[in-house]
Amino acid sequence: MVRVLIGRIGRRHGLGDEFYMTAFMPLPEDLKCVFLEDNPDSLGENSRQIRIDSLKQVHHGGHSAADKWLVTFTGGDDSLTGKYISCEKWDLDGGFFWREDLVGCEVSEPSGRKLGRLSEIIDDASQVWIRIEEESGGMISVPFLERFVKKVDTREKKIIASFPESVIVRGE
Repeated sequence: MVRVLIGRIGRRHGLGDEFYMTAFMPLPEDLKCVFLEDNPDSLGENSRQIRIDSLKQVHHGGHSAADKWLVTFTGGDDSLTGKYISCEKWDLDGGFFWREDLVGCEVSEPSGRKLGRLSEIIDDASQVWIRIEEESGGMISVPFLERFVKKVDTREKKIIASFPESVIVRGE
């Protein structure tokens, strides 16, 4: 199975056994087991499996904070703070995609004109950007937003999108 990075453990929540966790994607609430990672760039090296006793989304003012969770681990202690978490990949739905499935996709306009290959995904404070390597060797960056992205087929490694010139950043 393929393992993916899903979050990072923060500080303890109060004096109890719960820890804050920042999730890098929507999580299934039935997640029961994860792997602790020291280095997000080398999943599986020096990792150890740990069981989740409880996992609940944090709510602020009646609204959920999609990336903030409270989690209790079996045998959890302060050494967990700052650790990254990985788990085995599961099927995502609702317009979400695994990053590694997007990288390498051919990006084209609805007319069929090729823009290039998605080479990098960049998290900005306000939105996610993708960097596309053009066939000419140049680079463009564009926001990866539903209103621009018409279709994603990770099996065929193809993305159909229509980016207005006003959102295209060239040469980065």
